Amino acid sequence: MLRLGLPEGRTVEDWHLACNEHLKAIHTLPPARASADLNADLATLRRRLHSASNATDITELRRVMAVLSSLQANVLSRLGERDEALRWWHTARAAADATGDLHLQLGIRATSGGHALGHGQRDPATVLRLADEALESAGDAHSTGRAFLLCTRAKALATLGRHGDAQATLQECRDVMESEPPAASIMPTVWRMQGGQLEYSEVWVNAEAGDEEATAEACERVLSVVQDYQYRVMSNLQLALCTVRSGGVLEGVRHAATTIGDLPAQYRTNQVDQIGRRLLQAVPAGERHRPAVVELRDLLATGPRHVGV
Repeated sequence: MLRLGLPEGRTVEDWHLACNEHLKAIHTLPPARASADLNADLATLRRRLHSASNATDITELRRVMAVLSSLQANVLSRLGERDEALRWWHTARAAADATGDLHLQLGIRATSGGHALGHGQRDPATVLRLADEALESAGDAHSTGRAFLLCTRAKALATLGRHGDAQATLQECRDVMESEPPAASIMPTVWRMQGGQLEYSEVWVNAEAGDEEATAEACERVLSVVQDYQYRVMSNLQLALCTVRSGGVLEGVRHAATTIGDLPAQYRTNQVDQIGRRLLQAVPAGERHRPAVVELRDLLATGPRHVGV
């Protein structure tokens, strides 16, 4: 309440710094804590936007609104708050569109599509359609956002069983990234070249295809570059899923149970559980009675305990 009563003196540069601080918090803090902190800044930013009169400041603050809204959608997705997350994704897209910044627009749409697929917010066919629409609007834009839209498209194709198309799309993404396109104009660390988006997409695509060797290699690359705890855990679970699909049911199930069980409860996200459930579905019907499978099913049934500290 004291903070709400104080004048808002942050500059645009201060808000850019706040974006990076919130991104770091998402990578390291429990999602409930990160969401609460984002709520406070989003409320302040809205007041700042309503009081701004300079056109340049308004555009820059809208860029900040697009990024902070996307980060809030990210953490709400991790918390399993589907409807609230989708509303914040809509806010992020609208704010990005209002800036006229194509690179930012593409980055927001790529992030939105990837989370919608990974968190089960939208079915793979819908995610593929939205990614294709965004890519069509991008044209020949030389942008990291375009590269990450290709990552989203590849994951959707792989989930739909179109493995050849998924691999071809990944290669197209590599070609774009190798030419070092510019990131979005705000907080480039979100859409940076070495953020692990391509590597995690390779894990996903190869796991869906049942290529255990390629999945393991991609998983190692993720662990070498990604700081976000969720993506490190998810990569290990994708490898476990691939192992199950390759016939190593007990090995994969035990790997998944250990990975989830070792994760502090407040860090266990909706996307972690989503992969665990997909793994259980991949277990052949005749093996679902095994104690290791039952143990994993019981673990997932408990659900995560989301607390802010």
